[in-house]
Amino acid sequence: MSALVLASPGVSGRPFADPYVAHHTAQQMAAMGDPDGGAQRFVEHFLRMWVDGPYREPSQVSRTLRERIHASASANVMRHARGLGAGMPREVGAADRLASIGVPTLVLDGELDSSDISSNAQAIAQTVPDARHQRFASAAHMVNLESTALFNLAVKSFLVSTTDLN
Repeated sequence: MSALVLASPGVSGRPFADPYVAHHTAQQMAAMGDPDGGAQRFVEHFLRMWVDGPYREPSQVSRTLRERIHASASANVMRHARGLGAGMPREVGAADRLASIGVPTLVLDGELDSSDISSNAQAIAQTVPDARHQRFASAAHMVNLESTALFNLAVKSFLVSTTDLN
């Protein structure tokens, strides 16, 4: 691997503490197993967490984006409904190993994302040697879909600059 680009990163070993995320995660768990609309409630809480984010109402998000992610998330939930909640995430402790990343790294996040994701992005940028961090205004978790042109420009510029280093 010669470079690493992380968008709105989660990092194993760094707990989720944002009350907004905790609330919607709890609501998702409560919706699981409910045959009367539980899947749709699960998806709506997913959208609230990872599309709208804690600083916007659904009406403040692009309707096209929300519908696109709703369709994708709904199809995913329907396909994997039997397995929802069946397994436990495996903790591999990446947070303790960030300093060992030895390639140029770009971390991208949205200023309207949860405080957990912002904290992860900052921790990576501060811990990974020579990491770069770019935050997108007016974007939440889906930075690549909300700020597509700027996101693509940032990634392209970064990759070009890492090619120049090699």
